[in-house]
Amino acid sequence: MLGTSQNSKRWNSFFGETRELLDFNPVLFRYRDGFETYTRLRKLLMTHLPFSLPAFDESSWFKDIQHCDYLVLSFNNFFKSTVRKIQRRYPNLLVYYWCNDIGNTRRKYQFIIWAKKRGVKFLCFDPLLAKELELIYVNNFISFLTLDGVLANKINSDAIFIGQDKGRLNILVDLQKNLRQYNQNLLLMIPKTDQIANPIGEINFLDGLITYEEYISLFKNSKIIVDILLDGQSGSTLRPIEASYLNKKMITNNHLIKNEDYYSPENIFVLGVDQDLASFLQAPFKKIEIDKLQKYDVHDWLTEVGKLVHHTDI
Repeated sequence: MLGTSQNSKRWNSFFGETRELLDFNPVLFRYRDGFETYTRLRKLLMTHLPFSLPAFDESSWFKDIQHCDYLVLSFNNFFKSTVRKIQRRYPNLLVYYWCNDIGNTRRKYQFIIWAKKRGVKFLCFDPLLAKELELIYVNNFISFLTLDGVLANKINSDAIFIGQDKGRLNILVDLQKNLRQYNQNLLLMIPKTDQIANPIGEINFLDGLITYEEYISLFKNSKIIVDILLDGQSGSTLRPIEASYLNKKMITNNHLIKNEDYYSPENIFVLGVDQDLASFLQAPFKKIEIDKLQKYDVHDWLTEVGKLVHHTDI
């Protein structure tokens, strides 16, 4: 979550960085404090107990937001109870919600209606969804400091996809076969699910979730990162931004990516649009000027969001 503060103060951020806050510069708060462990335990016990366990006490960050004028929440669990608690304690604090899961946002239309009635506004990186649901469009973001601090994994691959199936497996397997024609290997790393009992293609199944650092570590040792959008998605995910910063090529089915300021045909191949895959694979990566990527770093992103919520009547 992030907020803007009129006081000069240092806060721990979600990425483990610190930021000096002056004037209305935004801040991204850490939301940990054992919350994730407690949530897993709560879900497990709820299937056996005749009563519901209370939500985790957010006391550490809840006291911090007294310095803020605006707050952006980026977690899903206990959102309603958290919003009620915030608005009771800090009635003048404006609450925003960062929609980083497009599928989940579409499924929770009634939740959006409820939140809007409470005065909560929504930030979303998908332009079509933002227009459809009357949300506020802002681009996605990464942390340069986090990416720089991750070491490359020993696993080598020509191309890699890491993520859930979500209906994308057929596209990925077809691409895997196509790349083999050029002696290129696409490593598919997908969590195990009951829906993929007899998988097609060569898949490296993940027994559980991996950390963001492990995820980036695998990216760093691959030449190409693959990004396949979900049905109904139009906004750029983190992958193309991560790939651009890490000097990695990308293969994607996102036709709108050609409108992005970091796009170049040498670096990004668009399935269904571009035809000469062989030339793309042979061409060297065209380094992108850091100025074109700066707005995607979390610090600059937070500053822009802070300006948006402070100076714009939305």
